[in-house]
Amino acid sequence: MKTLITLAIVLFSFTSLHAEGFNFQYEEESYINDIPFDTFSVASKISFEQAIGVNFKIEEEAYVNDIPFDTEKIAEDALFNIEKETLPQLTSEEYIDDIPFNTYKIAAQHMCK
Repeated sequence: MKTLITLAIVLFSFTSLHAEGFNFQYEEESYINDIPFDTFSVASKISFEQAIGVNFKIEEEAYVNDIPFDTEKIAEDALFNIEKETLPQLTSEEYIDDIPFNTYKIAAQHMCK
């Protein structure tokens, strides 16, 4: 086993030295525009069409009556109590006849014209 490990280390050393001898520096090439279309827009359109094509069909759920009380009645009572608290309390006044003419008669005359 010791010999096998030593042999593997020696082989690895030689291969790494041999790999370091290669020149991995490549010359810079000029850009060649040989694709006559915009690949980004084509890929975007494909992604868009795939997203639009997804079927978002949601199944209807059965109605479950799990509320044991009438929510509409409770809401009406709550709104009535809120209105009762916010509205000013008006007191009754005695009738004062301070208009010396019949407003109904005058309004009827103007409506008939």
